[in-house]
Amino acid sequence: MTTLCISDNFDKMERIILSKTFKANCKFLGIEKYDCSVNLNKWAYSPDERKEGRMLRLPEEGNFLIDLNSIGFHLVKAISVLGHEMIHVSQYLRGDMADDLEGDITEWKGERWPAFLAHTKSFYEKVPWEKEAHGNQMKLFVNAIDSISRDDRDYLLSLAPPEIMAKVKAKFGH
Repeated sequence: MTTLCISDNFDKMERIILSKTFKANCKFLGIEKYDCSVNLNKWAYSPDERKEGRMLRLPEEGNFLIDLNSIGFHLVKAISVLGHEMIHVSQYLRGDMADDLEGDITEWKGERWPAFLAHTKSFYEKVPWEKEAHGNQMKLFVNAIDSISRDDRDYLLSLAPPEIMAKVKAKFGH
């Protein structure tokens, strides 16, 4: 079973909602029965990095780390970013993606890519694993939001900036 270990640097409601949306994403991606563990953490990226999150495959088989940017952290955005990073977890679990632990090579469906390409602005959204993740991120976000209770959605709406709140209200009729 795919399990989630959430670090203590999330508050109680963040932990509850991220746990629920993680479970929904695993089911949506068809990875809920895999024997793996995902460790979720907040990490402060420098403003120069302009990252919202990252996923790392850990040396122990079936273990992954997902870091969400703690600078300007927002739970609504975190749900979306968690979904994006879970797509990468599913890519590893399906065997579509592999890498060497040194981080020099990423293998995508048998084709070897220099890993640094995914870390350059000009190539980031062009590599196939990121295309898949970006192409499915909104579907996962909608699935995640749809999976939580009305009370949890209301809580999220109370936190959301107006532009996000309008989109969520339009979709879910609040």
